[in-house]
Amino acid sequence: MSQPEKRKLSSVTRKYIMGLTGLMLIGYLVAHLAGNVLIFQGQEAFNAYAAGLHSIHGFVLIELALALVFIVHIWTAISLTIDNRKARPVGYQVKKRQSPLSALIMIWSGLIVLAFLAVHVVGLRFGPIDTHPAGVFGVMTDQLTNPIIMVIYVLGVVLLAPHLKHGIQSSLRSVGLSHDGYLKMVNSISIALATVLTIGFAVIPLYIFAMKG
Repeated sequence: MSQPEKRKLSSVTRKYIMGLTGLMLIGYLVAHLAGNVLIFQGQEAFNAYAAGLHSIHGFVLIELALALVFIVHIWTAISLTIDNRKARPVGYQVKKRQSPLSALIMIWSGLIVLAFLAVHVVGLRFGPIDTHPAGVFGVMTDQLTNPIIMVIYVLGVVLLAPHLKHGIQSSLRSVGLSHDGYLKMVNSISIALATVLTIGFAVIPLYIFAMKG
């Protein structure tokens, strides 16, 4: 097999991996939002949810697996972007060729969102949960009543919106779950899901800031 053919197969494999990990991360966001909305029910409900998560056997391994999915997704995105710049603008796309600008926006929005998530998760995972009188609920509300953290949180969620919209479409196509015959439906679903996730995650910090700020 020639070197170009090997590179082509490698590119296809990486696009599949990127699509699969992207769908896994989208699933995580849906589950995460479903749990986070319990914060509207108050301290007891949210802390019970958090305690339930941490009582799962092997929860730390689940967290490590999720971190690995993030790393693999980012690695494939960066490697494909580098390859595309060296060759021609093909690869992780829906129907039209992805422009260099949109590719650049995707890669940087993804890195910014990752940084935001890392700060958010570290703050909750290693914050003073055991010593705070209100537990996880208290740590989270304390963070989001800080106007700087609240703005960063909302901006991170807003940046996630276009990344989600394009990512859902591209992920489905990369793993073979999309077809030109129902591309319009896939596009509609991606827009709807990205909108729900964006609004859902943005409303939480705004609500907490308004209620306790």
